[in-house]
Amino acid sequence: MVTVVPRLIDAPDSRGFCATATSQSESLRRFRGGSRGRAREQELLDAALRVLARDGARRLTHRAVAAEAAAPLGLMTYYFGSTEDLLASAFGHLAQREIARMKAITASLSAQPSTTPQT
Repeated sequence: MVTVVPRLIDAPDSRGFCATATSQSESLRRFRGGSRGRAREQELLDAALRVLARDGARRLTHRAVAAEAAAPLGLMTYYFGSTEDLLASAFGHLAQREIARMKAITASLSAQPSTTPQT
């Protein structure tokens, strides 16, 4: 029987994986690149969303996204271990972008004075 000991700090184990990560590629992404790496990952996810919109999920491949982003193919595997990881990350990126957009709209609406009559 294997006993899992929770970690106080989410640090990679001897193989470079985090105990709380949902996938191998998520685990690796948590410890990569800083802000420059995060910006590059965002560019790749934007390219993945363009490929999804244009070609559909069946044609979403590392090669197609790398071509769309004008990035080396190896970079795709560096950030996303599998096509499933890429697809999940792309949808997560889209959701975060939409949440930020909705928060901005809500903030701008709450900043405007009310035009409804008081009764």
